[in-house]
Amino acid sequence: MPKLTPSKINKKILIVISAVLLLILSVGGFFYYQQYAYEKELAEIEANKLENKIIKARVYREKNPLDNHYVKLTSNHYNRIQVNVNDGKFRTYVTAEIVLKVQNSSVASSVKSILPLIEHKTNTLLSSVPAQDLRSAFGRNAFTQQVLLFANDLLDPELTTLYKNQFNPAISKSSDDAQIASLPFEITTDDLPIQAILFEAFMINR
Repeated sequence: MPKLTPSKINKKILIVISAVLLLILSVGGFFYYQQYAYEKELAEIEANKLENKIIKARVYREKNPLDNHYVKLTSNHYNRIQVNVNDGKFRTYVTAEIVLKVQNSSVASSVKSILPLIEHKTNTLLSSVPAQDLRSAFGRNAFTQQVLLFANDLLDPELTTLYKNQFNPAISKSSDDAQIASLPFEITTDDLPIQAILFEAFMINR
């Protein structure tokens, strides 16, 4: 059996050490990646919690008060809604130009994809309200509130339900109520995807 020279022994030792180091680095890298992926997943879960989403949006609005976004409700050429309304024995119609105030540019893009649904609901609701009610600010506000809740329910049903339940004492205690109780603040319309329904014009004609 040939005798190993010191140089050959040193080379073999270096090879073994290198192999061990490579194995350690590979195992260490694998566990580091696993830990990183786990922490990233936890961070995403935390960021998507309702409370944190609301807080993040509020902080952004506070820092960027002039970053407002609006979407025209109507998709037709005249940018208006015109419907017949009940006015007793008279033939009366309402013409309205409506704009949606939305939370950010991302919501604005989402709204455009469901605009026909919102427009249809608006037409239906408006035609069902008596002209007498629409002549008062209270009646018009009640109408816009219905549109607001309908549109937000399409975009974020969970948040919209929580918002509505805050003002409904008849609702029994449920998981939704427990979630509301756990929030350190009240949900407002500014926290909803669509924050307001605004009239650019509103006319009642016979």
